[in-house]
Amino acid sequence: MTYRELREYIRYALRQQRPTIELELTLHHKFSIPFACLVFALVAPPLGKRSHRGSSSIGMGIAVLIGFGYYVIWHYLAVVAQQGILSPFWAAWTPNVVTGAIGLGLILKVRQ
Repeated sequence: MTYRELREYIRYALRQQRPTIELELTLHHKFSIPFACLVFALVAPPLGKRSHRGSSSIGMGIAVLIGFGYYVIWHYLAVVAQQGILSPFWAAWTPNVVTGAIGLGLILKVRQ
């Protein structure tokens, strides 16, 4: 469904008093998942700029760990949101915030 169709379907489900948490989560993922590309673009330059005196695969290993961590957080928070413990908005956007903070931390560390 498009964003507009999904939003209308959520309104329709609310009028019929049906649960909409999964639909709302899908709605927020429509923007948060593509935004993750920008967040990972923030993480990549500091990993590529690291000194190559040691092993050149350290940056690649860190990138894989960050990507795996992103996926684990994303999946865990989606499950938590489906149980109604966390808002779908926060479940969709928290992985981007955490990964973005890691990226900013790496940038600041490289600049020193």
